[in-house]
Amino acid sequence: LAVDAMKDETAEYLKSIGADQSLQKFPDLEGDYMGQPKPGKKAVLFAPGILNPKHEYHGAIVFSPDGNKMYWSAYLDEKGPSILRSQRVNGKWGKPDVYIRGDVPFISPDGNKFYYVAFKQVEDGTKEVIYVREKTISGWSEAKEMPATINSAAKIHWQASVDKMGNLYFGASRDEGSRIYYSALLDGEYAKPQVIDAFKNIEAFSPYIAPDGSYLIFSTVEEGENLSISFKKKDGNWTKGIDLSNYIGIKGAFCPIVTHDGKYLFFVCSVDGQYVHFWIDASFIEELRPKE
Repeated sequence: LAVDAMKDETAEYLKSIGADQSLQKFPDLEGDYMGQPKPGKKAVLFAPGILNPKHEYHGAIVFSPDGNKMYWSAYLDEKGPSILRSQRVNGKWGKPDVYIRGDVPFISPDGNKFYYVAFKQVEDGTKEVIYVREKTISGWSEAKEMPATINSAAKIHWQASVDKMGNLYFGASRDEGSRIYYSALLDGEYAKPQVIDAFKNIEAFSPYIAPDGSYLIFSTVEEGENLSISFKKKDGNWTKGIDLSNYIGIKGAFCPIVTHDGKYLFFVCSVDGQYVHFWIDASFIEELRPKE
């Protein structure tokens, strides 16, 4: 299968550059998306040899709406994931640095809120909760926990995302496995999260919701980790999920994020036990959208 060949090809490449590679001098990079050659309709590694260090990635890359900042999470030590960033200043991308301790960053469609997941100390140990930072003149504000209405959900894990109305989507575990939850933002308050009815029997996590709420990309675990897409119908219900393996050319993908300009899909995939960043032209999304 083409998807299997893609993984084999990527594995050979990773071996050739060395999984423990670390550049002595960060290269001069200019242009959008670190000046990387734009992908076509086949998923490719993002910034190979540049963003493939010894650390294990744990979430997709997210860019700010103006394209001048990028964030991603990785395991730098045994204490848990950290969020790294690189910024474009005077046209050039700076060497990545550690921003905060946390995981799976996400920036709201208007660029004004920065969401991420991090561990919090609780009575019986630690628990993952969702935090948010507000955009200020000097950068991101101090982190605030999302309301207890949200963070009381058991076993929140991996990516959360919001649409342009602020409605929240995230994955959390129940007895039968992880499910996709939805919480509407109504008059500034979040409603009690509910499992999306169309996916109540699907074990899934790391949702990405389109800014207009018209489609949802999420990771399923029915036959290994794979991305699926579902479109919202006029009656508010969701279409049956479409497996994206053959459209992106690779199996085992998770943590999808579409760039703010709608042009590219970023995701993470494990190749030979190493999590790496991929990206692909996102035009296939409109090609899959049902014609009503």
